[in-house]
Amino acid sequence: LPTKIPRHKDYIATLHEHLFLRADAIRLGQPEPTLDKILVFELLIKSADISNVIKDFTIARSWGLRVMEEFFVQGDLEQQYGLQVTVTVNPHRPIFIRSHLVVSSQLANPWPRMA
Repeated sequence: LPTKIPRHKDYIATLHEHLFLRADAIRLGQPEPTLDKILVFELLIKSADISNVIKDFTIARSWGLRVMEEFFVQGDLEQQYGLQVTVTVNPHRPIFIRSHLVVSSQLANPWPRMA
């Protein structure tokens, strides 16, 4: 799934590589490389998944609180079923601010600026 965190760096690397190849092709007057359609859709899903950190704070906070509520429900279910509770979804150890900072600094920030 494009929303899985462990694959995030792979998506960033693939996109950066494509942008560098595209820039080289343009500079050399060669045909521009194309991105695989599936990869394009995965990148769109990934971008939408992490886009909360660039929204207006009121909207970002509202969505962030909903996501944390969903995580805490997941943590409760993990505990109910005797599974090891994932640190970021443990309702008895809220780390909302730290989680948001991780998302902001490690996930959203490395995306290439297209301006």
